[in-house]
Amino acid sequence: MTRHPLLGEIDRLFAVGGSYEEVRACIDELLELEHGAWRPAAVGLWATACCIYERSDDERRQVAAHLYEVFGDPVRRAQSLLAMAAGRPALAAELLPQVVGELRAHAEVIQEMLAVADTLRDG
Repeated sequence: MTRHPLLGEIDRLFAVGGSYEEVRACIDELLELEHGAWRPAAVGLWATACCIYERSDDERRQVAAHLYEVFGDPVRRAQSLLAMAAGRPALAAELLPQVVGELRAHAEVIQEMLAVADTLRDG
């Protein structure tokens, strides 16, 4: 799948200091596309825009809900959630307990898989 032109436009807007409204219009357009393949990229960029443009905790909560919808990988999701919670104690207290729990569970699974891989490798 080729990269959607709106993704390039969002990158350009970030680079030249475009307004939040311009960035958000592109994100909304991506979110409205019938083909849902662009949804994860759009939500990830929305999280980035919330950080760059210092958006409200309420908007960040809205993005967080979308992150849980589009990213099954807890590590990928945590990257955006941690960035959005940085410097926002109330939001961090709300979002991070679940993030920490998910990352710990993910780490345990990885450790188990590494143990199996070591056993298989060593015969």
